[in-house]
Amino acid sequence: MQDFTIQSQKGLREYIACLGIFLSGLATWPLAHRGFYRLARLFGKLGHKNSLYIKRMAPDQKFAFYLADPYWNRLVYPGFRYEEEIAVVLKEFKDLPYVFLDLGANFGYWSVKASSEEYGRKNVLAVEATSGNFAVLQHN
Repeated sequence: MQDFTIQSQKGLREYIACLGIFLSGLATWPLAHRGFYRLARLFGKLGHKNSLYIKRMAPDQKFAFYLADPYWNRLVYPGFRYEEEIAVVLKEFKDLPYVFLDLGANFGYWSVKASSEEYGRKNVLAVEATSGNFAVLQHN
């Protein structure tokens, strides 16, 4: 498993990276976030490579990801919406009994969401084959 440390905006480098990502999200919002990924990748490089950023999305939803990962670090900007169509479906089925299978879970974003009160506190089975991603998935 890959080693990582948990840091949430610790140090000047992480602070500048988060500020840059936030401002990039704000600046690209009128353009439907066109170019946001590239800017997030640029600013994410300022953070330490193996440091995790912890995003609190709701009182019972915390999601950890590498600040250097532009796929996830865009979540630093609160206006960025990840796969909204899945959120709509999960909320629609909130009151139905089911087990959420997160196959190819990566860091477990949807596992965190599905197991939260907002989405009906579903039982979740998350599967991830990549050992480095699995370590973060276990944390989440």
